[in-house]
Amino acid sequence: VVFRHPAAGASFTAFARPFAWTTWLVTFLFVLIGSGSLNLIRRCGSEDEPPNEPQYSSSFLQVAGVMCLQGSYISSINISTRILSVFLQVMALLVFTYYGAEILGYLLSPTPRTITSVEKLLDSHMDLWAENVSFHRSHFKGSVSAKATEYYNLAIKKSSPEQDRFIDRMAGLRLVQHGGAALYGVTWNLYENIPLTYSSSEICSLHFMELLNIKTAVAVQKKSPYREMYNRAIQRVIESGLNDLEFRRWNAPKPQCLGTESNSAVKLEATFIALMIYSTGFVSSMIFFIIEIGRSRKKNKRVRRFHL
Repeated sequence: VVFRHPAAGASFTAFARPFAWTTWLVTFLFVLIGSGSLNLIRRCGSEDEPPNEPQYSSSFLQVAGVMCLQGSYISSINISTRILSVFLQVMALLVFTYYGAEILGYLLSPTPRTITSVEKLLDSHMDLWAENVSFHRSHFKGSVSAKATEYYNLAIKKSSPEQDRFIDRMAGLRLVQHGGAALYGVTWNLYENIPLTYSSSEICSLHFMELLNIKTAVAVQKKSPYREMYNRAIQRVIESGLNDLEFRRWNAPKPQCLGTESNSAVKLEATFIALMIYSTGFVSSMIFFIIEIGRSRKKNKRVRRFHL
């Protein structure tokens, strides 16, 4: 089976990887504590000049802005407020620097090979295909290999033979080339066609996994006097290198990686968390906007009735 391993950025948790959930929880807790402390100082301390807004939502927004390195909007003559502001900015700088360094290092590092077995390949979100040759169907339907049978039943077999996921070799390699697909085929045929259509960086990103290994043997009748002769002859052929010579003559070699794997773009899944946070805020804003419009219209109706 040949496929291009999914990139490191193609994960729904890519931007949450640098911190464990406990670290995210503690960071958010510090934002709540900082905003609560700022609001308490504004309510109970001496008045600032100019006066700051006493609402907790304003304090929370300002502390969240500091934590996101958007600068300090906290303007105060109180020493306690200034001390809190300075230490919030120092904490935000350290957290953001470590987070940015981890994200950058993770995205630029070589893609980790997480799909290392047929089971993990079947559990992945990859589109699985098999080369459309006649003997593959007999391999899958027979009892040649448990892995091949599992691959066929879970990935290739559909409700009818016409819908089975068998595909032409070159068409399957084009799907693999675009990413997100895996193709099961004859190893040597794949080795021969890949260098013709793939670039050096694409070859470096390929991953090969053995699904079915059929070993050949010489059929000799049991207790035959020629059994020992065949064994010695085959051993002599292997030791002399003749077997390896003929193997390389008739079978294409594995494509060699002569460059480096290209840096793939960050996938949409990697920004999923950021998009979900923005979508939540946008939907919440629109809901409260509609509520505010409704309240404003009711208030205007009451004012009109009062004047009438």
